[in-house]
Amino acid sequence: MTDQAEAERVLQAILDRYGRLDVWVNNAGVSTMNRFVDLTERDWDYNMNVNAKGVFLCSQVAARRMIAQGGGKIINVASMAGKRGNAPFLAHYVASKFAVIGLTQAMAGELAPYGITVNAVCPGYVRTSMQEREVEWEAQLRGVAPEEVRALYIQDTPLRRLETPEDVAKVIVFLASEDADFITGEAINVNGGAWMD
Repeated sequence: MTDQAEAERVLQAILDRYGRLDVWVNNAGVSTMNRFVDLTERDWDYNMNVNAKGVFLCSQVAARRMIAQGGGKIINVASMAGKRGNAPFLAHYVASKFAVIGLTQAMAGELAPYGITVNAVCPGYVRTSMQEREVEWEAQLRGVAPEEVRALYIQDTPLRRLETPEDVAKVIVFLASEDADFITGEAINVNGGAWMD
């Protein structure tokens, strides 16, 4: 995500295999966790470089190709944290995901004349290896057991379960389809009701 030359190599591999680029999904993300007053510059840079700068660099590669071919779809994976700033111990992550949503809207406006749509999805508490690390970190910071943190996540979600990667993927597939041809600049919540706007 942080190496534009590598993104260009990925694009070339896609073009070699398929001849064109119709959909580009920016779905790499990182997190660390700490109290705001204890965050380091390294924490900040790590989150911003991958989560925000990476989306910028990779989207540029995709957008240039899509402009040349006359259209396409770019989909960014943001987060509920990009809309809900009160995520404990994640100030730097929150800032990076707010940046993704803002960039999504700016790109959508600028790239629309070329037939390119740009949207974001905003997952909530997704059961992944990244979340497992976050559960452990948050449990330590709160001084509770990891099971209590998971229970907080479920309690915060009206549909009363943790999200799966498939829940997110289904919305990405929709945005990549022709059914979403007239949707652009949106940041769609996919979080079981944990954040509604």
